[in-house]
Amino acid sequence: MLEISKIHTFYGDSHILFGVSLDVKKQEVVALLGRNGVGKTTTLRSIMGLTPPKEGKITLTGNDITNEKIFKRAKIGIGYVPEDRGLFPGLTVHENLILAADGADTAGDYENALRFFPELKRYLNNRAGRLSGGEQQMLAVGRALIGKKHLLILDEPLQGLAPKIVERLTQAIEEIKKETAVLMVEQNTNLALDIADRVYIMRDGRIVFSGMPNEVRENKDIQAYLVVA
Repeated sequence: MLEISKIHTFYGDSHILFGVSLDVKKQEVVALLGRNGVGKTTTLRSIMGLTPPKEGKITLTGNDITNEKIFKRAKIGIGYVPEDRGLFPGLTVHENLILAADGADTAGDYENALRFFPELKRYLNNRAGRLSGGEQQMLAVGRALIGKKHLLILDEPLQGLAPKIVERLTQAIEEIKKETAVLMVEQNTNLALDIADRVYIMRDGRIVFSGMPNEVRENKDIQAYLVVA
């Protein structure tokens, strides 16, 4: 579904990612883990084209998207939820969803967002800024799924949320992956290991581990690269 091959990404003159390679397959959740500042969010931004890599290759469903513009990456099937959610707080839930559908209230696209989070239906006319943190995250994830998405990228989707909302979003991610592969960064290691089918761990802009969640749980040397929450 997604393959990243040996990408090098910079912020100005600062070299952030050093030959990062990873892949995400159909019907799986892949967690990208590591301590703060190791390059996890930069990896996600590189995939979306927000911080394009200077070297390496990114492919989606076999198509080279390394040099595609950001809006084209969204149109060809990548949904992205940044850490700050990127909602328009002054617009209603309905308006936030319609904007993601290119302004067209088509039943297929619009209902897809509500299918995973039907509780949002009661808030369609409410401003996004007045929703709780959990409700805003549901809206952000639902909005990212509008249109046919092959890959959903989530940056810290469970951060700061109440346990019941975390459980609700976890359930939704399990359902979403049946149709849309998921790549997520999550600081809560134990939660990420519960959700993920496979795990990559980063340190200093490099991938230092690739494997299964149980391998992380059973190996203290690997855990040393993580913040175990």
